[in-house]
Amino acid sequence: MSAREAPRKGEIKLMQSKSIFGPLTTAVVLLLLSGSLLAQRVSFTQTVVAGVISPPASITVGQNLRVVVSVGIQTTGSTTVTVTSSDASKATVASTLAGAGSLSATFSSVSNGFTMYVDGVASSGTATLTISATGFTSATSTVNLSPSGFAIMSVGMNGGSQGNPPGTAVDVIGNFADATLTVCPVLLDSGLHFVSATYPTTISPGISTASVTVSSSNTSVATVGGGSLSFAAGAYCLNTATLHAVSAGSTTVSITTPAGWSTLN
Repeated sequence: MSAREAPRKGEIKLMQSKSIFGPLTTAVVLLLLSGSLLAQRVSFTQTVVAGVISPPASITVGQNLRVVVSVGIQTTGSTTVTVTSSDASKATVASTLAGAGSLSATFSSVSNGFTMYVDGVASSGTATLTISATGFTSATSTVNLSPSGFAIMSVGMNGGSQGNPPGTAVDVIGNFADATLTVCPVLLDSGLHFVSATYPTTISPGISTASVTVSSSNTSVATVGGGSLSFAAGAYCLNTATLHAVSAGSTTVSITTPAGWSTLN
């Protein structure tokens, strides 16, 4: 290339020392030209999307009960999350297991996910939980409210246990054999039938202690010991009542329903 010939854009040629450009100037020209080509090749478009919060689409909880629900969140750091109920007369939320439920709850330093505690206040209807955080697309969960009551969930005897749907018959074998009765607060459907809970369940904080009495209809066949049970807030199953067989025959073992709870059909 002669001293009068201008370099074309994008063209790189070695220049001899006899050029009007000295060696140092030649190096600068080559770098500038190379930089122009490099800039053209590494430019790109980056799309940034909002983070993702992944709660369950729906949650079913019984009146007076609290369920434990896990929520997923995708983030490379940590963030603060707020969960708000659309109707505190139907469902409330808390950030700790023992904390009282309220209209909204705040969860700090959330990274891979968090656990929220949802309380059933009403026995029917729905509420919506809105979960939001800065930089994330808000997500929602529908809370379905149901009745709740108490049921004898299993009868333990002779070193084993018979798990039985509430209301079904259970054989107690052997005179004078004691059987442990496990009583639990349970979720019911609109017809007051037992429903298996999807999430771990306890009695909601702030709920008055529920007094439940277990009794036998025919004490000549079997008696119940320790049948007066007290379920405080945070409680789940109690297995302190025992059924003592007296003689061959049949008896109906039942429980009383405390005020504010529903009776199982």
